[in-house]
Amino acid sequence: MSQDRDQAVRDFFTALRKRDLPALRELGAADPSLLSQFDPNHCCGGTVMNVAVGFGDKELLQTLLDLGADPNQPSDWPPGPFRALHSIPQRYRAELAPWLIERGAELDAHAAALLGMEEELTAILERDPATINREGPDGQRPLHVARTPEIAEYLLDRGADLEAECVDHGSRPAEYAATDRPDVCRFLLDRGARGDEFMYTLIGDLDRLAAAIDSDPETLHARTTPDRFAPTDGEAAHIYMYTIGSNATLMHAAVASSNAGVVRYLAGLGLDGSLRGGFDDQTPAHVAAWADDAPMIQVLAECGANVDLPSGEIHRNQPIGWAVVNGSASAVEALLELGAGIEDDHIRQAKAGLAGEFREWSGASPETFQGILESLEGERQRRKEI
Repeated sequence: MSQDRDQAVRDFFTALRKRDLPALRELGAADPSLLSQFDPNHCCGGTVMNVAVGFGDKELLQTLLDLGADPNQPSDWPPGPFRALHSIPQRYRAELAPWLIERGAELDAHAAALLGMEEELTAILERDPATINREGPDGQRPLHVARTPEIAEYLLDRGADLEAECVDHGSRPAEYAATDRPDVCRFLLDRGARGDEFMYTLIGDLDRLAAAIDSDPETLHARTTPDRFAPTDGEAAHIYMYTIGSNATLMHAAVASSNAGVVRYLAGLGLDGSLRGGFDDQTPAHVAAWADDAPMIQVLAECGANVDLPSGEIHRNQPIGWAVVNGSASAVEALLELGAGIEDDHIRQAKAGLAGEFREWSGASPETFQGILESLEGERQRRKEI
């Protein structure tokens, strides 16, 4: 690919990530082949549709479809390609998946299992029974993405492999389900899936977690290290390294899954709620701040955690800074009430969010960032006057 072509592709995906519809229309009309290119910055060789569904923006998606984007184009990902239906974030699936299907997106077994479409999944498997254990996106099987316990049961009863490992991460269905489908994970455990202390923490299973710690007290201090969770044959790190974070503690996992009871249990056993780990050596308070989980921030503080420590060398930013950058307004308020420091960088970050700088990952509106800015400036002024 020529240098000019490389730049054209970068410009197109930059416009896409900024959701700059006029620029997309201009670039796409001038060169329709851009609609079939792969994003050079996407982790899984994403197509324009793979990237666009992440925003949950129908106007953006319709613009791409009108320009000629293919909703069924697979990503350029050797472990197993993703299509648009596989890539929709959970919070947008109920509305966006039927909308895309109406516009030509085709269901396969993985998409049907992911979206909880049992009737459609049944029809697909009746036509092609072998697809039940066929590798799909990231080399996952349909059981890896089963939306509900009922779909998981349907798949298992028809021969799905309970302990199948995906191609990319060498990780099993229960490990995938632990982060965002605790009911499915519990069902798989009841059917005999292997568990671990992080899985029990993520799904809030205090009985299993307590039994694991009672059996080996050092379990309380476990971390998601590569030697502890080494894929058998995966090309990338274990899925926990992406969902919980590398070198994360049980406290990080409990906060990530918003399990206040588990946080209190772990703190009662002496686990420090201020330990660093995971992405950029964050504390559990950073996890809660990014997720806009104000009640969890309060729980951490009640358990003695320091909720104002900076993260690691990448950002060196406090939890309130992470909350500002992600537009987590409730978390900002909770941290201010707990006395979190307000730095010049936090004010600048709020202004950057208001200017649209963080739209790539934050769904917060300009009004939300404006409110955060006013809260920071108002609280800073109030403290000066005391």
